This record gives sequence, structure tokens and C-alpha cells, in this order.
Amino acid sequence: MRVALAQDYASLVDQYERFGGFDAGTLDRNRSGRIILAGWEQTASVFGQRFIDQVGKRHGSMERKDLLMDIFRAAFADFARRWIATKVTQVTNTTIDQIRAMVMRGEAEGMGVPEIGKAIRERIPAFSALRANTIARTETHMAAGWANQKSAEISDIEVIREWCSAEDSRTRPDHHSADGQKVGLNEPFRVGGSRLEYPGDPSGPPEQVINCRCQALYIEP
Repeated sequence: MRVALAQDYASLVDQYERFGGFDAGTLDRNRSGRIILAGWEQTASVFGQRFIDQVGKRHGSMERKDLLMDIFRAAFADFARRWIATKVTQVTNTTIDQIRAMVMRGEAEGMGVPEIGKAIRERIPAFSALRANTIARTETHMAAGWANQKSAEISDIEVIREWCSAEDSRTRPDHHSADGQKVGLNEPFRVGGSRLEYPGDPSGPPEQVINCRCQALYIEP
């Protein structure tokens, strides 16, 4: 992802230097989509298999594991089709917004096109590394949360869920307040003013999802 972002940043700077503007349609969205999808698939598979294995061990239904994993993989395919275009668009739009903001700051400071282009290029490695880490953390966390939730649903076991936040200085106040909140399997958590199906829920607002480190605990009564 770091390399893909660096290439996108460089492409937009090239456009600015040559034409004075940006064309988002020239960016390779498929490349970003493949990277995100591969991360989702690997993470979901690990967490889904782990959850279903645990259910099998606890409830003596190991023979159902293969069937449950088939159901899980079909559910993942539906999930990916639903969300991948949205995620790629978000990544692309953020990339363009960042370049545009840097251009505007340079112009406000009286810099010319060559100077602005050079200044942006010098910052591309740092920007790419930082954003790639954020995207990797956010998307991996989301896929893990989805996998646990879907595995619990298809396993047809009776559980309640508890929000468990990371207790340190980086924890959002809303997530700290949600710590210990218990809900049913199909009830949303209430986090701040939002309803989240699980930590990292992609339908939640960015301020409650990006870089989240919370977990949902699945507890048998």
C-alpha cells in the first residue's frame, strides 16, 4: 500500500506540474482495490477459522466446520462486493484532497509550480508510509471484527457481546466510555452518537473507526 500511495501521489504531482490540475480517473483504483481486498481476505480467513474452530471444540460439532467455513467464505464474498468500491473511493479521495491542500498552501505562500511540485515530492515518502500504516491498521481491524461477528452469526450459538477498549492514553473518549458495554449478538453497540455493529464497522463514521483498537468479546451466558 505504501508503494501504491507513493505512485498515486507522484502521478497527481505530475498532473499538477503539467496541466495545473488533477484527474482522479487516471489513478489505478484496481491496484488499491486488490491490495485492500487481499488484506481483508487473509485477515477474515484467519479470524473466521479461529472462531469456528473454537465453537467446534466447545460444542462438539467439529464435523460442521467445513460447512460453516463454506458459508463464511460466501458471506465474505458478499461483504467484499458491498464495500470494496467504497473503500477504494475513500482512499483515492483522501489522496487527492491531501495533494490539493498542499498545493493551496504553497500557492498561498507565493510559491510557483516548480517549487510546490518539489516540496510535495520531498514529502511523498513520509506521507505514503503514514497513510499506508493507517489504512493497514484500519482495514485489518475491520476485517477481523467482521469475521468474528459473521462467524458467531452462522455458528448459531447463544452469546452476548462486550465492548473492550484499549485502555491507554490513545483511546478515544467515546471508546473508553463504551468499555464494558454489553449487547446481544444482533444489537448494535452505542459509541458516542453512533451505532456500530462491531469495532471497526465500516458503516460507522471515520472518527469512530479509523485506527480503532477495540475488540468485541463474544461471551456465552
